[in-house]
Amino acid sequence: MTIADRFNSYSESLKKKFEDEGFRVELDDRAESIGRKVREAQLLKIPLMITIGEQEETQKTVAVRTLLGKVHFGMKVDEFIERVKENIKEKRQDVGF
Repeated sequence: MTIADRFNSYSESLKKKFEDEGFRVELDDRAESIGRKVREAQLLKIPLMITIGEQEETQKTVAVRTLLGKVHFGMKVDEFIERVKENIKEKRQDVGF
């Protein structure tokens, strides 16, 4: 999910990287508030939501939100990929974030 249109380029590059890793990914770059995007994703039971804003783009990180509402800011992209792969390998239900 992007905070604003100016972060679409970074979000697209992350989407491609995650797809190359074999992850199912959807990009929500609509001109809606981030609160609305998060709420809709929660209603759809999306287990991990990534929020992209200025800080994430500048630091080349991601902000990860779990379905339970836990938020992890400043996570390196490679660390995120490894943690997701580990969750998939272990077939964890709690997502492990």
